[in-house]
Amino acid sequence: DPKTPYRSVGVDSVSETQVGGFLAILEKDKNRGDPDLLAQQDWGVSLVQMRRFIRDFKFLPLHTFFTALAKDDLVARVGQVKAPSIQGAFQYDLPGVVDLVAYLAVESVEVDEDHPDGVQRVLLLHSAPKFSVKCRTPWNVIVPAEIVDPTVTSLLDALGFQ
Repeated sequence: DPKTPYRSVGVDSVSETQVGGFLAILEKDKNRGDPDLLAQQDWGVSLVQMRRFIRDFKFLPLHTFFTALAKDDLVARVGQVKAPSIQGAFQYDLPGVVDLVAYLAVESVEVDEDHPDGVQRVLLLHSAPKFSVKCRTPWNVIVPAEIVDPTVTSLLDALGFQ
């Protein structure tokens, strides 16, 4: 609805959404030999469902944020890389559909008034070889490689949204 007072929407998490889709596929077909075993065609159904789901959200007239669990992928000449935990072929599609793939890292710091829990969060946006991250903006915006203790506002500011 274009008259909504909201400017952003978030989906937490794409990883769990995909799992929910797989469970719905299994639940729908009661004639399976093994009610817990996905068939080859189920992976194709999941791929189409996830493509639709992400694109439906992406093209809303709102800032759309997706979270995903993380997993380690082995990448040639790089080694272990943190990437979104997505199953099947969709793991290769998702980063191409969205404009930003970031990783929220947590690091220990001195306890102070800004970090009373001794934790600092760092949002990696690009130029981090051990993390599957990218940032694509349609503007001539120089995006920082990371944002320390990010907020939605600081992220949108870094991406050139006013």
